Order: sequence, then C-alpha cells, then structure tokens
Amino acid sequence: MPNSNIESICIPIIDSVDLLHEKKLLGQCLVIIYSSIDAFGFLDAEESQVKATGTTFKDWCDKYLLSSGVIPGCSADFWGARCGVLHTHMAESDLSNRNTVKKIRYVSGPPDDEKVILFLNYTNNICGDDNLGINIDLLVIEFLKATVKFSKDFAIKYHQSDIYKERESKILQSNAM
Repeated sequence: MPNSNIESICIPIIDSVDLLHEKKLLGQCLVIIYSSIDAFGFLDAEESQVKATGTTFKDWCDKYLLSSGVIPGCSADFWGARCGVLHTHMAESDLSNRNTVKKIRYVSGPPDDEKVILFLNYTNNICGDDNLGINIDLLVIEFLKATVKFSKDFAIKYHQSDIYKERESKILQSNAM
C-alpha cells in the first residue's frame, strides 16, 4: 500500500514560510500561509467536497490553526484577511469593508516587547471592534505547528479513501532535477 506524499508537500511550504519570515518578507509570508490553508482545507474536506471554498478554509482554521487558543479571532476573520492578502496585498477585503469580519492588523516582534503590546492594545481596544491585532510571529509559529499536525492527520486519512489520494496527487510539487 503506497504512503501519502503529504510530507513532501508540507515540508517545502514550511521551509518557504520560515525563509520568508526570517527575511522579514511578511506580506509574501502571509500569501504562502493563506494559500496553503486553502489547499490544506480542500485536502482535509469531506469526500463530497469538489473544490476549495471559504468553508473548507474556515474549517481548517478552526480545526488546526485556532484550536490552541494562541491566536485571537475567528476563522471568518482569517478568511477575510486571506481575501485581502491574496487579491490585493492589503488588510482590507470586501468582507472587512462590509464589517462582516474584522480587519487584521499585523505586528512583528517578541510577544512581551513593549511596542508589540502597545500596538496590539491600541488595535484591539482603541481602533474599534472592526480591527484585530495579530502578532505575525505567533501566527507563523502556530501555522507551522498546525501544518505538522495536519500532515500527520492527513497521512492517516489518505488510506481511508481514494478521494484523498486523488486530491493529494493533484497538488503542485517541486520536481527539480
């Protein structure tokens, strides 16, 4: 019985996020994070699911990214952030402009750094209910942990149905010589 290739899919994503974060290319890092959640959400979705959707994205966020409670906000807020980042490289999205989700504002730095704390307090308490401050460094850490957990879970799911094998086989992978 062949094994899943999910690790060969996840490891380059983890390496990319880590490299972009290390180089302080935070917008590009968010693009990889949010597009990967799109892909992972579809891979993890029920067998009847035929494509990635906002629901598959949010389900993955709830199950893997937000379940530890380290990152504030809800999956809908991250769906809105994903739309803004992937479509326009901005914090704003149609959803946040309609006030149906919070606009995520990012800061980078140690969680106990005074400037980080001030930014998060200002964003979360003074800017209004339509804003949510997120420490991108913690987001990266939680995404990496979530990816590892997902890859282990998916490796099991892979053997439960040919649908999961087919989905995985369609994921773009690097085959450099």
